[in-house]
Amino acid sequence: MLFVHPLYAEANETDNVGQFHFVDGQGQWQEPALVLESDFDVRISGLIADSRLLRRFRNTSDRWREGVFVFPLPEKASVYGLTMKVGERTIEGKVQPKETARRTYEKAKQAGQHAANVEQQRPNLFTARVANIPPGETVSVELKYQQPVQYQAGVFELTVPTTLTPRYMPGKALSAAPDQWQGGWAVPTTEVPDAVAISPFTVNPGDVADDSHRAVINLVIDSGLPLESVSSPSHRLAT
Repeated sequence: MLFVHPLYAEANETDNVGQFHFVDGQGQWQEPALVLESDFDVRISGLIADSRLLRRFRNTSDRWREGVFVFPLPEKASVYGLTMKVGERTIEGKVQPKETARRTYEKAKQAGQHAANVEQQRPNLFTARVANIPPGETVSVELKYQQPVQYQAGVFELTVPTTLTPRYMPGKALSAAPDQWQGGWAVPTTEVPDAVAISPFTVNPGDVADDSHRAVINLVIDSGLPLESVSSPSHRLAT
């Protein structure tokens, strides 16, 4: 999914909860940005969960920057909506072939336009790039997706992923490194040529503010039948 919008026009259109990094002109990752907000609004109807994921970020530097955001989604999620907000501008995404979207994004970035490109690297791993973020400006990315609710032996189960974990990169390292879209801790290999795209750097707790990298998850359950209880094996719930 791709967004492009000119700067001068009015809009008309996980130990880490995701990760967002600024990159320099050569595409190398730099310091993490402050994550202001991460909200999951999940509405469950029977065996379908409809989710709205909203994340806001601020360019804490004094320069115009490009940002890279790597985040997980459920493996069987189906994305159907994507919106980017920069200041007062709202930009709706549209689907394009991957290579076409990359070329359009790079062209818009070089022209000084607001642009974002979101790619699915794996069934449960996505990468978003946001170009030309103004100094001190807030950028929000809203993603809408649906996923099936698992059911077995009288128990309904839903997983909301918030953490990126390191992946095993088999194969031998390639001698020629890619000339663009870099930024991971792993190098391309004979079996994983896109290793740089699926190995984002992690953010240490000491590198972010105390109120950063936090998530709020709200679920509304319409199961269609009485439930005996609602529980989570990992977090306390307020029901």
